[in-house]
Amino acid sequence: MDAPERLPSAVSHVVYGPLSDGAVLFSTKDEVYYGLNQIGAEIWELLPPSTETLTELCARLERRFEGIDPPSLRSDVLALLADLLANNLVEYLDQERADAGTGLETDREADPPQSG
Repeated sequence: MDAPERLPSAVSHVVYGPLSDGAVLFSTKDEVYYGLNQIGAEIWELLPPSTETLTELCARLERRFEGIDPPSLRSDVLALLADLLANNLVEYLDQERADAGTGLETDREADPPQSG
């Protein structure tokens, strides 16, 4: 199934610091630094509310970085977003909707067995 079009948002405990060749993210919750290259920093800056969809974000990057291969760009953006999600730096505000588009499972209680 295709990745969801909706983008995750930065979590409130992450501080963004731009650098000359990228950026650094600092999780005040986990006290961990995460480095971004130039394109990674651009992606971070284009997360909601700057853009709302993956297509919109990729289109803006394609205009900014001429000559970039669109399928490779989309793949790289998805890989970065997955890494940011895994490191708790971004989140989908509507987790159930995001799970439906990715096939990811959330911890939900199963229906109790029926006694009969």
